[in-house]
Amino acid sequence: MSTALRELIALSLLMGLSLHLCPESGVRRVLTVLCAALLGLSILRPFKDFDYDVFALETAKLREAELTISREGEQASQRLNRLFIEEEYAAYVQNRAEQLGVSGLKAEIQTEWAYDGLWVPYASHITGSVDTSERAALERMLREELGIPAERQYWYADG
Repeated sequence: MSTALRELIALSLLMGLSLHLCPESGVRRVLTVLCAALLGLSILRPFKDFDYDVFALETAKLREAELTISREGEQASQRLNRLFIEEEYAAYVQNRAEQLGVSGLKAEIQTEWAYDGLWVPYASHITGSVDTSERAALERMLREELGIPAERQYWYADG
């Protein structure tokens, strides 16, 4: 394609020079028509040698790359969506803990993909110092409000 473009530029310069040097007469009008025809043929010439097999192959490669990019973008979107939802659940647990009078608690919530098409809480990792009654209240809140059973609630003491 770049060769065809170079040929078109060279031909345009040559035709422009010849039109500039030709005196105003009937010959110049004929030369103008001839130049336009030659430039038109020069533009159409690459299409004569067009390789449709290569074009089809490149189009197929382009479609495959498009599908790959689309698939990777969708996966990245789901990962970001999951991270955002996990952060929201963790913030919710920390807010509820503060409402129960527990401060300095760090919560991490793991989610899993549900059949409904949503990320739902699966497990919790709670770090911080809590006494027995506060822990019981938080365990109940995690079980009742988020649906995380006691066997998937992991508690870690500070320090």
